[in-house]
Amino acid sequence: MKYRYGIIFLFVVKILFPLCVSSQINKFSITGNLVMDSAYSDIFLEDYSSKPKIIAHAAITSDGQFSIEHTITGLDFFKLRLDASNYLVLVVLPGEKIDVSSKASSIAEDPLITGSPNSTLLYESFKEIGSYDRRISKLYLKYQKLKHDSVAGDEIASVEAKMTDLSKQKSDFIQGFVETHPYSPSCLFFVNNLDIKQYLQTFITLNDTLFSMYPENKYVKELNYAVGVERFVQIGMVAPEISLPDTSGNIINLSSLRGKFVLVDFWAAWCGPCRRENPKVMELYNQYHKSGFEVYGVSLDTHRYRWVKAIKDDQLGWVHVSDLKKWNSEAAKAFAVRSIPFTLLLDKEGKIVAKNLRGSDLQCKLQEIFGF
Repeated sequence: MKYRYGIIFLFVVKILFPLCVSSQINKFSITGNLVMDSAYSDIFLEDYSSKPKIIAHAAITSDGQFSIEHTITGLDFFKLRLDASNYLVLVVLPGEKIDVSSKASSIAEDPLITGSPNSTLLYESFKEIGSYDRRISKLYLKYQKLKHDSVAGDEIASVEAKMTDLSKQKSDFIQGFVETHPYSPSCLFFVNNLDIKQYLQTFITLNDTLFSMYPENKYVKELNYAVGVERFVQIGMVAPEISLPDTSGNIINLSSLRGKFVLVDFWAAWCGPCRRENPKVMELYNQYHKSGFEVYGVSLDTHRYRWVKAIKDDQLGWVHVSDLKKWNSEAAKAFAVRSIPFTLLLDKEGKIVAKNLRGSDLQCKLQEIFGF
């Protein structure tokens, strides 16, 4: 009996030990030392969002010490908050042991952060960007006053030129910082100061690095979507290739339809607006198909039966493909699809000529193309 109990004990240890180790790896800690120049008794850890919720809190000792622990599954962003307007942003990875030293009256003004390289990097960049913002704001106040002075034309032009120059310097700094630190999620906090169309390559560099490292983080996903829209689905660009199986399992490439005008139609059997649009598209398909119009329907369904039934019920006679992965569809990712119905109209060379045409708008475009 003793032997059997020993076996059971070892079995339990083998099961629980990995769980304990995993919990330790995913746990992070924050210790702090605040200069108590303002009266605070508690400090709070919140998730970073527009509507944050408190995840943990700790009492602050009379000499400004505090300690917080929390468990995460991957990269995450937090606010270390004393009150609604007095908080520090932290960029946290599992296992980090973070130490924060700052003034209680303004915890984010000039913090000393160790144990979290991304958080340290964030505040280094904030300091430089803040310097540009303060100088631009000062010039803007001067500009506002001068606008009411009818004889200050030359001075107004000078102030405008200085603001333009400082804004360019700020953008150049951000671009350089992102391209120097494309591995750091800290860049997510200020990269949107840049115009994505003008600085697309900088966004692509940051996205490709972060998405390979942190594909499950929601802010990284948002960046990936924004970059995908600019990178792959702009008018004039050749549409990305799609190679997916049809209802019989045969792979149908989007490029195989070159030589025709093609409506790439992302839809699903469960999508009410898509189903309501189908009869209108079918009417246009019947009208223009013989003249060189094709529809390439990409379903974001997960159940083959429902997908095929919807095609039959709606009497859709065009090309249909799907990998039955819903939003995880490779095609949806390639075209940065976030909602459906979503359509792209391609010319005979596979270039995008219009986006999200539906109903009368699609009809007018086809009339323009085919002349009737």
